[in-house]
Amino acid sequence: MIRIRGAREHNLRGVDLDLAPGTLTVFVGRSGSGKSSLAFDTVHAEGQRRYLEALVGRERGASSLARPDVDLVEGLPPTIGLDQRGSGPSTRSTVATSTDVAALLRVLVARAGTQHCPSCGEPVVPRTHDEIVAELLRDEGRLELDAPVRRGGSAEARAFMDEVAGLGFSRMRIDGETRRIEEIAPHQLPEVVRIVVDRIRVSADKLGRLQDAVRTAARVGRGVLIAHRSGVDTRFVDRPYCPSCDRSLPPLEPELLSWYGAGACKTCDGRGVVDERTCEDCGGTRLCEEARAVRYAGRDLLGWLDCSAGELAREASAFARTEITGPVLDELVQRLGVLDEVGLGTVSLHAPVADLSAGERQRLRIARHVGGALSGVVYVVDEPAAALDDGEVERVVGLLRKLVDAGNTVLVVEHHPVVIAAADRVVEFGPGAGQQGGRIVFDGSVDALRVAETTTGAWFAGRAALPASRGRAPSGRLRVDGRELPLGAVLAVTGPNGSGKSRLLELAATAAAEAEGVSRVVHADQRSVPRSPRSNAATYTGLWDVLRPLLASTREGRVRGFSASQFSLNTNGGRCEACKGSGLRRVTLNLLPDVFTRCPVCDGRRFAADVLEVRWKGLSPDELLAGSPSELLPVLAGHPDLERFLRALVDVGLGYLPLGQPGHTLSGGEAQRLKLARELARATKRGAEGTVLVLDDPSSGLHPEDVRVLVGLLDQLVDAGATVWMATHHRGLVGWADRELALPAR
Repeated sequence: MIRIRGAREHNLRGVDLDLAPGTLTVFVGRSGSGKSSLAFDTVHAEGQRRYLEALVGRERGASSLARPDVDLVEGLPPTIGLDQRGSGPSTRSTVATSTDVAALLRVLVARAGTQHCPSCGEPVVPRTHDEIVAELLRDEGRLELDAPVRRGGSAEARAFMDEVAGLGFSRMRIDGETRRIEEIAPHQLPEVVRIVVDRIRVSADKLGRLQDAVRTAARVGRGVLIAHRSGVDTRFVDRPYCPSCDRSLPPLEPELLSWYGAGACKTCDGRGVVDERTCEDCGGTRLCEEARAVRYAGRDLLGWLDCSAGELAREASAFARTEITGPVLDELVQRLGVLDEVGLGTVSLHAPVADLSAGERQRLRIARHVGGALSGVVYVVDEPAAALDDGEVERVVGLLRKLVDAGNTVLVVEHHPVVIAAADRVVEFGPGAGQQGGRIVFDGSVDALRVAETTTGAWFAGRAALPASRGRAPSGRLRVDGRELPLGAVLAVTGPNGSGKSRLLELAATAAAEAEGVSRVVHADQRSVPRSPRSNAATYTGLWDVLRPLLASTREGRVRGFSASQFSLNTNGGRCEACKGSGLRRVTLNLLPDVFTRCPVCDGRRFAADVLEVRWKGLSPDELLAGSPSELLPVLAGHPDLERFLRALVDVGLGYLPLGQPGHTLSGGEAQRLKLARELARATKRGAEGTVLVLDDPSSGLHPEDVRVLVGLLDQLVDAGATVWMATHHRGLVGWADRELALPAR
């Protein structure tokens, strides 16, 4: 068993829990109830700390990783975390690179492919000396081995001939004829001279002599030698070199085929663009010309990457297998099969991950780990059903069960009923969020959850539901991309992943901004909030801009001559310069993800010591940032701007979130609600009339009870004259909306 005792990370209240290995356990509960605090910030964080300390030790800084606030974690295998925190995918990340398909293809093409000269297109096949000797031994008979050498200008011809003779060679081949050196006039020498290294009658008993001749010819010819037999020349090279163009090529290694490494286009550094325009040198392929000139089975690497997963799987199954390529092809076909299984079999392997829908990215993350075939580890997965419809969720559940069947333990933080129903065990945290949470209120089977008197139990059993549609009549309409979108009402845009819901909302937001009668447009999605360590709820919403002058106006602030700038996290003057006001220190571990640890100078408090002595309403700057909206609202109530921001955060279900929690640690749902809270605070001040809220999957990361709270808030805004357009798979939200626009699959 994996035994956890006295877990107190964040809001956990000394939680004890035993987890059975080889099972699927789902953590449920309202947002901020402690699910992620136990799954990610305790179990995964402790697994990561132990692994890094064992791997790199004190000399690389890993020993400074803080131990989670827990009394005991026993029997914990290595952990792998699949969360939704952090920034979005890299602009260079593709379906193939994110699933290691690109790495496998690079190995396959490098080990079994053929280089070609980028200038003339001729194949370049380096051979070892033993391979050359073996080929020459296949046919017995007279053989002449020549070494082609480029000489200097005509004035140096005699000196060149004397040098060749001084090395012990007596013949050269000129115009197809072998002649003795003393019979050749200097003016008859061509620019490239073929020095005759040996003339030999090939037979098995001449093996030693043939080996010496090949070695000598290759040395004199700088890696190039020519075998002349029966009037036919056969050219060999022992290095990547095109004799026709006198062009050396880089060694054919997997690194040559990577746009992150040696194969990157030198002009655009492997990005495919220069000054936001397609790179002219590589044509947007991101690879240098030497990499583009390597072919396997008739195609270069990019030709294979342009295939879909299903197409490449069929092709790869028919490739010839050797001792070298067999294992690579087996692994490649397995990973492609997983992509096909999760419904990504028709997507181009070269498609940028940033261009995929949220649901497709979610399935891609899980497919990568399922295809890795690991066993005996703990997978900690955050909301694998986010942004997916029910059919796609069933596929994800199948992947999670595969991880369990392979001998792994899977911990899932989730709200979706399909995932909950597939669990071996359900653990609910609560009863509320923040200080009202942090306890286990249910631990048992799925059947037991249905009759449990808990918040999740009521929703899971159908005893609780969102309100039905009020059927509001639109106050107007806006035509977007050939479709009528209602104003003054709630519209739910539905459809399978990839049907264009997010694209339609982007077009709608642009059109609404130019429409008559629309005062402001709020477009909130999960990529709306900066994810840097210095960004947080206080700075992003603008609440900190209100607090900074208040701190400076205190008696302590005036005595020290402080202005609002001393309390800024983005400028010098009062912040801790060791961590630049983030409270964190980044530990770079090269191939492993970067790790953030508490700043040793300010102990995570973000400011200089004298700044921390200033207090407003009895709270120092770091205490204000450590507080949650629910905790601070009673203390700071009375200041209209502060109360407005804090109330908005509470209303969108972020009352538990510390104001200073770094942006890179927010989940996708938290990031989206944070933007919504900022815009709601502004709308409250200016009024909701004429405001258009464009929401991409607003229920992502929310417990059904939190969705109910959000629905009540949106109802108030629409009643006050706002418009809500949202993309969603949540059937309860669709039923609450005034109108539904269903997009067909593309």
